[in-house]
Amino acid sequence: MPTATSRSIANPIVTSPRKTANDTTIPQFLPRYIHGWSLAPSKSTTTAKTTAVDYSRKFWVYNFLHGIEKDEVDVLAESSTTRQRRVIRNKLDRIPGGVLRISGASGTGKTTLLISLMMLALGQSCRILAFSDTQIAAEALAAHFEKRNEHGDILAIRFCGQAEEASELYRSLDGAESLKTAEESKWRPKITPSYSLAAAVWLVLGEAEPQNDKLFRLWKTYQNSARLIRDLSHLQSLKKRTEVVRRVAKDIVNRAEIIFTSIGASRDSFLYEYSTSAGHIFLQNASEVDSIHDFIDYTSKPIVFASCNSIIEEDSRFAKLQDGLEWTLTQQIQADPGLFDVANSLFHSITLVYPRDARLSSLAGAFNTCASSYADLRGTTLTPPPAGKAYPLLLDLRNCNTYYGRDQSEKRTREFVKFGLQFLLYLLKQNDSITAKDIIVLSHTAGQCNDWQIALEDERNSELTGIGVSTIKAMRGWDSKFVLWDTAVGAGINHHHDFMPDRKEIYTAITSHSKGLVIVADTSPSKCGKRQVVETGSRAKILYCEECKSRADSEGSDHQKTFPKEDPTIRAAFDWMEGHGCTIQIDSNNN
Repeated sequence: MPTATSRSIANPIVTSPRKTANDTTIPQFLPRYIHGWSLAPSKSTTTAKTTAVDYSRKFWVYNFLHGIEKDEVDVLAESSTTRQRRVIRNKLDRIPGGVLRISGASGTGKTTLLISLMMLALGQSCRILAFSDTQIAAEALAAHFEKRNEHGDILAIRFCGQAEEASELYRSLDGAESLKTAEESKWRPKITPSYSLAAAVWLVLGEAEPQNDKLFRLWKTYQNSARLIRDLSHLQSLKKRTEVVRRVAKDIVNRAEIIFTSIGASRDSFLYEYSTSAGHIFLQNASEVDSIHDFIDYTSKPIVFASCNSIIEEDSRFAKLQDGLEWTLTQQIQADPGLFDVANSLFHSITLVYPRDARLSSLAGAFNTCASSYADLRGTTLTPPPAGKAYPLLLDLRNCNTYYGRDQSEKRTREFVKFGLQFLLYLLKQNDSITAKDIIVLSHTAGQCNDWQIALEDERNSELTGIGVSTIKAMRGWDSKFVLWDTAVGAGINHHHDFMPDRKEIYTAITSHSKGLVIVADTSPSKCGKRQVVETGSRAKILYCEECKSRADSEGSDHQKTFPKEDPTIRAAFDWMEGHGCTIQIDSNNN
């Protein structure tokens, strides 16, 4: 059975049988036990056909587009309207446990958004367990959190063997002369992250005596704990010393609001006790599938998952969960009609950060797949989020280096900037509905942005006043009708191996979701024949100059992508490009 991710929003296909609210049988494709998540009836003495199934544990999977800036995240976390704030909090509160996935390339704002969602959850008095794949990553995540908690009124503990808490414990033990015994040398290697909590409580701002009463009391607890550990010399029994340390650590943990730890340390039984009371689980940089599932196995809490790799989507076990999503979602909505409003609000709220592609991952596909199942129930249908405003019209200038060479990159930049400004000016003159504020130029580097800013100032044309310029990392162009994307420097100079996959993701996002005019300039001749990075969009049209087209023909690339030309704006763009040496492929219907 195809997963929900393979279905389009515009054309929902209902594959699940119609079911009533009382029909709780488990379909054949849904495993009775999915990697630790029991979907079977709570009482094993009866069959699934006669017993209601507990659907309190579910996966709710979302993909967030990369490139969210700090001010945009602030809007997400602290919306100006009550409705937006309520909708966002529904993600982490009212929907049953699941996974909120934030995906994107390195440095595109995943951690910033992750921290903002943590602040939202903490604002609801929820206790949080924050994971990373390694201890170093957990430390880094805690450091990011420290910057956001300006008032220092949230108690955060690092549950890692290499954290400052553990170092403080070791120093305390070294300071007690009577503990330097043969018995102690055997005990020290057995110190786990649990015991490090007894030595120190990490206050976010690191103030010596915080003004906040709650933090002040916990700070005093830290002092007492450290003193207690130093006084363990009178306890000759290893077991008694361990019990004292563990009891103090448990007391501190129970007071904590958020704990940062690694996936490896999460297996500690002491942390498991805290996880039962934690309101939400946050997971960053999860690079090991097995470890991820190890930690998911023992919790049904809402999970926020941030990662820049796709190994989870490729894992067969995770695919099985997606297969069962559409059916469980249908059952949940039919059993609780009020959930429809929550689901609809949740679906629309994704537009605050813009979906990665038109499918909106599994959950959106499941919403549309089961739309007819609950349309009768609510008397309405689920409306997809507003479509983007850009048409995926791509102008390929990859052969620019053929003319200018790499030693003349400055000349190429000037020529392309001039070319781009002429094109944008033409669009403004030919379309009364378009203003300069509807156009944005995206570049990979600040230097490219500076080139465009200088060119706009030198042009001294009032019609170009208001055109936005930003780096590709910011991705501000999603609010604009037309996007001019200058990738020249990024493709021609940046040679590290992970660049192309990142660019492929951005290409995919633009061609499959946007509906705007997107001009792509790429000066990397070695990548000229690899058309697959831009051919994922169902309506994408790739335009080639003659030399680039010939090269594509010789390499067997498919450049016969069709594109609707009935739109006057697009037709004008086509006409202008044809007049400037670009070759346009027309399909048999002359679209």
